[in-house]
Amino acid sequence: MIKTNKLSHQTHKNESTGIFLEFENGNNISIQWGKGTYSSHRDCDEAKNETVSAEACIGNKGVDWNDILDPIGWCGANEVASLIFIASTMEYKGEEMMEAIKKL
Repeated sequence: MIKTNKLSHQTHKNESTGIFLEFENGNNISIQWGKGTYSSHRDCDEAKNETVSAEACIGNKGVDWNDILDPIGWCGANEVASLIFIASTMEYKGEEMMEAIKKL
């Protein structure tokens, strides 16, 4: 399970929930679930504090949000943990990072 008590600041802020983590290496990860996301609660009209799957997106403070890696949908807790590890330990290089993600 993935849980949080805080709502995200996206378009569907009353229907979606998530967290955003920034790491010392400059990378960040957005983990979202709810309306408009690739997650278990994508069709819910009300934000949920927990989910079976979530959408994750890895970025970097030096990279424009239009140029980040594609969101990875339907991630379970183990995949989210692996993505957090990748984001927190790897240098942000699109192709290398995508290869690591594909191995999950």
